[in-house]
Amino acid sequence: MQAISKLVLGTVQFGLNYGVNNKLGQMTVADAHKTLDLALNAGVRTLDTAAAYGTSEQVIGDYIKTKGQNPFNIITKLALKNGETWESSLENSFSNLGVDSIDTLMFHSYRDYLETRGEIQEILVTQKGIKFQKLGVSVYTNEELEAVAPDRDIDLIQSPFNLLDNHLHRSGALMKCKKHNKQVHTRSAFLQGLFFMKRNDIPEKIKPLYKEIEAVKAISEKAGVSIGALALNYALSKPYIDGVLIGVDSLKQLEQNLRWAQTKNLESYFEMIDNIMVRETSLLNPVNWN
Repeated sequence: MQAISKLVLGTVQFGLNYGVNNKLGQMTVADAHKTLDLALNAGVRTLDTAAAYGTSEQVIGDYIKTKGQNPFNIITKLALKNGETWESSLENSFSNLGVDSIDTLMFHSYRDYLETRGEIQEILVTQKGIKFQKLGVSVYTNEELEAVAPDRDIDLIQSPFNLLDNHLHRSGALMKCKKHNKQVHTRSAFLQGLFFMKRNDIPEKIKPLYKEIEAVKAISEKAGVSIGALALNYALSKPYIDGVLIGVDSLKQLEQNLRWAQTKNLESYFEMIDNIMVRETSLLNPVNWN
């Protein structure tokens, strides 16, 4: 149950056709609601969404209406493009979600955080403790992690972390965040499904990672567990990670994730993963796959 409570359900697939290995497309509203029911009943208490995730917020809002009250801690991210202000983005999110407050308000990127830095005090003075409890930033690089870590106004930082973007690459920066009393959430546990892809299906630009992908697959075979179970539990096992974000394409996929999260006795294999070094680190960011 402890592992389940660290899971954060990502909801981008509720509103968009998302993911390099997503063969099912955007989830139907009915399936999204069934997925939320399953998550809630299993003990998952945190949802991750964003104004930029298509209709995701509306789908969650419709679900909350059916419950009569909000049963989740909601994290949503501001949309600060096309002239949108943080005030209008926040109000639109509340309207879509049908709520008066959320757990965490996040900047969708380090760039958004920098560009809105001068307004953070206004956001905190007028909204924190009323409209949201925590302010966060989603980042990509260790340089961004280390730059945000000392900021006393930031409570939560979200970063990639997985079998390749691993302890060797990330632990120093993530532990610096913990030293500054930040909550740390990680995403890309499955690297957008890359770990499940067959060699012939891997996009040409990502093939320099093939050797390392084969290495983690060999470790999963040695451990006698699926690559999914290994990947998810690797992130869940780290004491410097407070929440592990998982995105799912279907109800069946969430059921599978919940089973994976309860896999035991993998610690000795995690030590092997800790030392896998990726030289083409730019390819760990899916933005660079196109």
